[in-house]
Amino acid sequence: MKLLTAITALDKLGADYRFNTSLYYKGTISQGTLRGELFCVGGMDPMFDHTDIRLMVQALRNKGIHNYRGRIVTDCSMKDSEKWGEGWCWDDKCPVLSPLLVDGKPNFGERMNNELHSQRLTTTGISVVTGKVPLD
Repeated sequence: MKLLTAITALDKLGADYRFNTSLYYKGTISQGTLRGELFCVGGMDPMFDHTDIRLMVQALRNKGIHNYRGRIVTDCSMKDSEKWGEGWCWDDKCPVLSPLLVDGKPNFGERMNNELHSQRLTTTGISVVTGKVPLD
């Protein structure tokens, strides 16, 4: 079954396919403060880990952002709302099938918030919500 899955993935996605987890913001940056929302868009990356979140926060700091006031919006819209895939075993170690997993766990927003704090990016009024990147 694993061989069949691998062959199908190569056929449908191609050998050069790369999973993409993205970070966007909507709001204003003034004097090093971002006021708005951070959108974390899941791409089903099975290898996404703590290092990747750290790099996302470093990218914010590289844009000159040292303070953040807003919400973290986790966008898992690339997949339906079912937590399990068809035929998924309910007793697997991590049965949640989500576009935003970190180290195989479905706690992306919490981990992003923790990393903002650990890199001393001052945050105010942070809440983690589920949503979708606006089209405008």
